Parts: sequence; structure tokens; C-alpha cells
Amino acid sequence: MKNLKLVAEQLEKYLNLAQEFTEDYQLTKKLGKDPYRIMNEKSEKLKRIEAMIYVCREQLKFSDHEITIIYSCRGFEVEIKKIWTPF
Repeated sequence: MKNLKLVAEQLEKYLNLAQEFTEDYQLTKKLGKDPYRIMNEKSEKLKRIEAMIYVCREQLKFSDHEITIIYSCRGFEVEIKKIWTPF
């Protein structure tokens, strides 16, 4: 549970940094999903930020979770909840 909170905080931080570069929240929400897009990114700074977003998303890949990304006037807010599935 502690690990999910750390991932949520890091993802939120990097999404907000990326938002400063893209200035488009819909594009920012899509960042980190496609590794080929990361490699083809022209801006080195945005490429690094997007790679960290990718790492955060990949860390969640093998766990049952529900991720909520909300964009407001304060920036991105990320909440990750562990989903408990019965056997």
C-alpha cells in the first residue's frame, strides 16, 4: 500500500511537470503509454519526464489497482487504489 502511494505521488509530480511543456492536459494524460513515442520525442526534457511517467505506469502493470487521474486548476491529482479480488 505504501508503494502505491509513492507511485501516485511520483506520477502526479511528473504529469504536472509534463503539463508545463505540453500545455495540453489531454495530451499529458496520454504520456507514458507508448515507448515508441518516448523515443521519438524531440524535447530531451520532455523525453525524460515521459520516461519517468512510463516507469510509474509499468510499476503498476502487474498489480490489481484502480488509477484515477484528475485534472483541475491545481494541476493533476493521482489516486491509486488497490483492488482486492476474492479467490
